[in-house]
Amino acid sequence: MHKPIMPIVALMALSGSALLAQDITGTWQGTLVAGRALRTVIKISKTPGGSLGAALYSIDQPAPPIQISTVTVQGSALKLNIATMGATYEGKLSGDGNTITGSMTMGPNPLPLNLTRATPATAWAIPEPPPPPKLIPADANPVFEVATVKPSNPDEKRYGINVRPGGAFSTVGTTLRDLITFAYGVHRQQIIGAPGWVESDKFDISAKPDIEGIPNDRQIRSMMQKLLAERFKLALHKETRPLPGFALTVRKGITPRLKPAVGSGSTGCKSTPLAGSSPTVLSTFVVACQEMSMAAFAEGMEDARGAAVLKNLICM
Repeated sequence: MHKPIMPIVALMALSGSALLAQDITGTWQGTLVAGRALRTVIKISKTPGGSLGAALYSIDQPAPPIQISTVTVQGSALKLNIATMGATYEGKLSGDGNTITGSMTMGPNPLPLNLTRATPATAWAIPEPPPPPKLIPADANPVFEVATVKPSNPDEKRYGINVRPGGAFSTVGTTLRDLITFAYGVHRQQIIGAPGWVESDKFDISAKPDIEGIPNDRQIRSMMQKLLAERFKLALHKETRPLPGFALTVRKGITPRLKPAVGSGSTGCKSTPLAGSSPTVLSTFVVACQEMSMAAFAEGMEDARGAAVLKNLICM
């Protein structure tokens, strides 16, 4: 005599329906260990269109919330794509719907991040984001009020030119040629007639504008030009000479896929050789950029190719 199986089948169907009915919306929090413990909050909600949206908050690094690009739920599996961080989160929702066991991937190694559904009593307070940076008025003509120029440590391997959020300017391991190319927006090949030490001697600079705030690109270059004239006694004149260069154009038959920046806060380009291209200076590269003007993009190509990109010949 066979035992009835209908109650078992009904129970299995009920369990599956209960799992699919779990509501993922709400506030989730957990600690991400990435060198140090970072309390992380993820808020998932339904958009007016009925789909799921989410935002990520870092409690220990006050900053504006990071919008999560896509939220995908399949059964008990949750996947978040965080494009602005270049990260993904994958987790599994527990049967009671109160915990998610998962990990955050921002590089080669996933980092554990287990989340718990927060209640009004247990939710971490989300700090206010920092105020937007103060900008120097666009019509101002600032100068460096205080500036220190000193030879670099011979053992120093770092190199960089930085403008900090408060407006302070600094360089590490920069030659005078580096500073001239930055100040005047020219390519290295466009500087001629300079003594050898212009390219060999390195300097560290620390400077502060006489007006509070962050200078725009034109202002920082203007201040640098004045500093070079004052401290290095730089004197120059402009000539027109033929130089080798690249023209940045649109390939025939290709439609440019340029989109206005959306204010992600992430700036820069990443280039990778196209599969099958030969490792030469004329190899084909695929370049992806965010928050870049065409002038800045062209300057980046100058560094990659070793010759000037003719910005006035950019065709889009």
